[in-house]
Parts: sequence; structure tokens; C-alpha cells
Amino acid sequence: MRNFKTRRMSKNLEVDINSLLDILIILLVFLLKSYNPNSMKMNLVKNLKPPAINILKSAKKNYSLQVNEKMEVFWEKEKFGVIGEKNIYLRLKEKLRKLLLKAKKTPKINLYFDERVSYGAIKDIMDIFKENGVKKIKLILVGRS
Repeated sequence: MRNFKTRRMSKNLEVDINSLLDILIILLVFLLKSYNPNSMKMNLVKNLKPPAINILKSAKKNYSLQVNEKMEVFWEKEKFGVIGEKNIYLRLKEKLRKLLLKAKKTPKINLYFDERVSYGAIKDIMDIFKENGVKKIKLILVGRS
């Protein structure tokens, strides 16, 4: 039979983690740069309940569009119409175009939807913003706690 020699484990096992640390630092920098706890201001209408987390403080001007459980659309806490009305989407497009003409930069818009709003209505509203060049949208789906 053959003589099998047992391998001895080297006591100098070192792992070079310098490249891993470099990547972690770069990720940390990007995450810290993009994090802003004050980036969302929330003015909710009566029938819309926010989630249990409450880290929202006043910040930069963000516009808000809210749709509650009764399919009522609110623009900045002002009732705008009801989903299903004949020309609600046309009026929303017109309102958005006026806003874009006034603004120097493309505005940031927060969209708040109750959990009972249909996905078709959410898609239609988001399409209106997309068609008009709004790139920064925060989509917030609000459910019951």
C-alpha cells in the first residue's frame, strides 16, 4: 500500500480584507449621501391613516397627491375630484402642466394611496406624471394598522 502523508495545516492563514473594506466604505458613503430623514413632508387628509413609523419632519417642498378609501383625490389637502369622474385625469394633467411651467426644477411629488385603491387607478395616475416628465415620485401605500 501507498503511504499517504497527512498534510499539515499552515498556521499562517491570513485573509486580505483590504479590498472588502474599501468596498464597504464606498457603500457607506453612498448610503449616507442619499439618506435624508427630512425628505418627506406629510399632510394627510382625514380618512388616510399613516403607518406606525413616525420619522417625518418638515423638509424641502414636496407636492402631494392623495387618494383615500372613497377614491377622492386630494392635491395638497385640497379636494381635486373623485376617481371615476369623467375628466379627472385631464384635470390632473392640466394641473401638473401648470405646476411644471412655474417650477424651475422638476418637482418632487409624494403619492399617497389607501390600500383599497385599485392598481389600475394607481398606474393611471403614475402614468400621467411619467408622461409629463416628473422623475422623482415617492409612492406610499397606506394600510390599516
